[in-house]
Amino acid sequence: MARRRRRNSDDNEQGLVWELVDLALVSPKAGFICAGVVLVLGIILMGAFPKNMQSVGVILGLFVWVIAGIVAMASLIGLLRRRSPAKTSVPPPLQVLPYRKMKSLLSPGEYAFYHPLLDAVDGRCAVFAKTRLVDLVRIPKETPNWRAWFQRVSQKHVDFVLCDLATTAPLLVIELDDLSHKVEARKERDEFVDQVLHTAGLPILHFKCQQAYDVELLRAKVTPFMPAII
Repeated sequence: MARRRRRNSDDNEQGLVWELVDLALVSPKAGFICAGVVLVLGIILMGAFPKNMQSVGVILGLFVWVIAGIVAMASLIGLLRRRSPAKTSVPPPLQVLPYRKMKSLLSPGEYAFYHPLLDAVDGRCAVFAKTRLVDLVRIPKETPNWRAWFQRVSQKHVDFVLCDLATTAPLLVIELDDLSHKVEARKERDEFVDQVLHTAGLPILHFKCQQAYDVELLRAKVTPFMPAII
C-alpha cells in the first residue's frame, strides 16, 4: 500500500512538472512567474526544517530549484519561439515549363517523303514514323549481358515502318539518308542498325533524301514487302 501511494505521488509530481513546462511553452510570462514562485518555495523549504533535519530541507529545496530551472528554461524557449519570425506556408509559384507543341511530327525532309509513301502503299499497309528500334526488335531475356545489348538500341529510332494493317506486325523499315548520313559516326550507326534488323529478319530500305519522289518508283521498291492483293 505504501509503495502504491509513493508511486502515485511520484506520478502526480511528474504530471505537475510537465503541466508547468507546457504552460511555460505556451505562455512564457506565466512560466517565468511560476518559476519564480517555485524558486521562493525552495528557499522556504530550506529554512522550514529544524536543525536536526536541515539536510532534508536542503535536498527538498534543491529539488524544487531544479523544477524552477526547468520551467524557466521552457519559458525562455517559448519566448524565443514567439520572437522568431513565423514561417508562413506559402505555396511555391507554379513553374512555367518550357515545352511547346511541335508544328509537325516530321521534319521537312521526312514530310516530303511521307505523302508519296502513302500513295505508294495505297492503303495496303499502315505507315508509322519515328519508331523506336526497341519497338521493332526484342532481346531474349536469357541473353548474356542483356542490359548492355538493350542499351545499344534503346536510344535509336528509324524514320518509317510499314506494318500489317490487321496485326501491326512490322514488314519493312525505311530510312531516309540525308547529308548527315555521310558522317563517319552516322555511317557506323547505320551499319549497326542494318545488322540489328537483318539479324531480326526485318528488311530495311534506304532512300536518298530529296525534295520530290516518284510514287511509281517507290511502289516498285516497297511492293515486294507488302501483303499480296487478294
